[in-house]
Amino acid sequence: MCSTMRSNIVSNLAQSLQNIVMQKIPSMEKFNDVVFHQMVPTPEKLPKIVGIELVASVPPVFSSTVTGPTLFSKLVSADVNHAVRKYEERKEQVLKAQTDKVNQSNSEANKYVFINSLCLD
Repeated sequence: MCSTMRSNIVSNLAQSLQNIVMQKIPSMEKFNDVVFHQMVPTPEKLPKIVGIELVASVPPVFSSTVTGPTLFSKLVSADVNHAVRKYEERKEQVLKAQTDKVNQSNSEANKYVFINSLCLD
């Protein structure tokens, strides 16, 4: 019973779809004749597309007179820039002093290792 009901539903759906298509065929044929009344040309008959240069390239000019002040000059005051430079200088001095101490300690350690490797005891 269930399979016959399904087949009836499917046949009813197919019949309604066929009715809709049959109703729309005349209008679609008319639409096709109106819109597509010209033949589509083959690719060989189409005109070649020629590229054009829209803008000319200009090499960048890097000059302080042209570029002006740096981008962040208005955001960071001169006092802050001065303080940063002082900080960087002081940091370099401290780093150099510590590096010198490490190098001196390494050279003394190398002397001690060298003397012990001679086995003079």
